[in-house]
Amino acid sequence: MPATSAIDTLLSIASDALSDATPRLSPESTAWAGSLATQLLTLLWRRNGFYVFESALHVFPAGATAGVMSVDSWNAPDLWRNEFGDVSDGLLFFAEDALANQWCLAGGAIYKFDPETGRKEHSAATIEEWAARILADYPVETAWPLAHEWQVKFGRLQEGQRLAPKIPFFLGGEYVIANLYAAEQVSFLRYCGDIYRQTRNLPPGAKVRLRVSHGRL
Repeated sequence: MPATSAIDTLLSIASDALSDATPRLSPESTAWAGSLATQLLTLLWRRNGFYVFESALHVFPAGATAGVMSVDSWNAPDLWRNEFGDVSDGLLFFAEDALANQWCLAGGAIYKFDPETGRKEHSAATIEEWAARILADYPVETAWPLAHEWQVKFGRLQEGQRLAPKIPFFLGGEYVIANLYAAEQVSFLRYCGDIYRQTRNLPPGAKVRLRVSHGRL
């Protein structure tokens, strides 16, 4: 009997598919995904979008379904990514953790993108490796403990919501539920992009006065 893969294990504990559409990516999304486009679509053919770990991990589906955010719609330039300017160029965002940190495909690898700082860190070389990394340390990778504690106290996160800090983490905000609120994910990512543009060139230790053009929702 063949060994169970990390993807098999992840899907065995995941929600039902978020879309019944045929998984497809636009030519632009396929170009951004590069050599990993086939691997992503193979995953989504098996389960077209899903949640895991009490919604702490959210994988977007591919293909149009009314009322469902897909990979293509999530990556539309005028939705939120344009707020980050050229730092988001060439990245295909396909999944997110409980705090709206984004996993993306770029240059044949998988990275995790911090929307507060615009920085990305290498996560994995393949979708299988990505799944294995999440399973090996899902409390850190998906922020599941915070998602669990917050939802026990305040109720289930709704579709289109992520947990956002009242005081940004990169400005000293604590990773505790008292510093979190349920944010509409598009508005929150636009807000993060606004903050990123204002702070990206500041030296370490600089005093910050933010002008918010996208309110926290």
